[in-house]
Amino acid sequence: MGLRAMSTTTRRPGLKSASLACTALVSLGLWTQAGAQSAPATPQTLAAQIAAAQSGQTILLASGAYGPLQLYGRKFSGAGLVIEAQAGAKPVFTEVDIGGSDGITLKNVEVDIQTARFGVNVDNSHQINLVGLTIHGPSDKPPSGMMLRDDGDLTVADSNLSHLEHGINLWDSDHVQILRNTLHDIECDGIRGRSSHVDVIGNRGSDFHPLPGDHPDFIQFWSNKDVGPSTGNRVRDNVFQRGRGDPVQGVFIEDNKDIAISGNAMLGTMYNAISLARVQGALVEENFIQSYPDMDAKIIARGVSADVTVRNNITPHVENYAEDGKPNPNFKEQGNRSIKVAKPGDTSAMEAWLAKRPPH
Repeated sequence: MGLRAMSTTTRRPGLKSASLACTALVSLGLWTQAGAQSAPATPQTLAAQIAAAQSGQTILLASGAYGPLQLYGRKFSGAGLVIEAQAGAKPVFTEVDIGGSDGITLKNVEVDIQTARFGVNVDNSHQINLVGLTIHGPSDKPPSGMMLRDDGDLTVADSNLSHLEHGINLWDSDHVQILRNTLHDIECDGIRGRSSHVDVIGNRGSDFHPLPGDHPDFIQFWSNKDVGPSTGNRVRDNVFQRGRGDPVQGVFIEDNKDIAISGNAMLGTMYNAISLARVQGALVEENFIQSYPDMDAKIIARGVSADVTVRNNITPHVENYAEDGKPNPNFKEQGNRSIKVAKPGDTSAMEAWLAKRPPH
């Protein structure tokens, strides 16, 4: 059975249930009378511990196969609820579902996806932190790593995602941070979606393996046409190298407003290392782009993108493309430098450039 923790409301039955759960946990020796956890959770006790949890508490997890983790309607204030692996432990879930919840941190657990479409699914939730996760699927029919939908104030950090169709999906969310994650052995897109005020910083991607008909991208943003352009996104200090995989597009942006793309390093992408289409206001600066012999990578603006500045990049080419004969208004290019093609597997120029960058 999965681990499912439903909301306890302010009605008296809910308070009574929580009180009974706390009493039971004390009698089992899992919590002290003061509400501190005295023994790590196990697959047999975790559901009860979550049901009785209060804001400011931390639940430590012992090693074990926990099955699915479901957190619905749980709202924690202040420091929230932290669920994390005990030092040296290896707790493994088959999926994580968080819905209508606030103030939850999940740290240092593995998600070994079996049958779920998404390893981690967060819907209509706020102040959720997903840190240090290892997410992977079966290699024969890969699922997607994460779906973050209708969320706000959410962070995904320091996680490893592999053997997936897509890594991190963002749908109609706001104020999200995607920080220092590693994505490898991905079929199609690493980080993708339609959301606003998203910071994509310090992530690394390599060894993508797209199938025929895929539109593969390391990072891709578009918009929800019913609400207008995605706004205020930042793509900074990310690194992609082809590695043992196939070429994919680097940073592919459509229908965004006020976007900044800076400090990224990409080696061996497809033609569109950085592509802007139908964008209103963009700064593309201080990026490093180097081609392999089979694909002549470039920075390109098209689709009547307005107020785009491309400056101080190292890149084989910059193209101000008048799609269907229509120019990109107020396109500015300055201080860019070209670079010769690299031999496949030669990362020396990129590594030298990265060594001079400040830490993110």
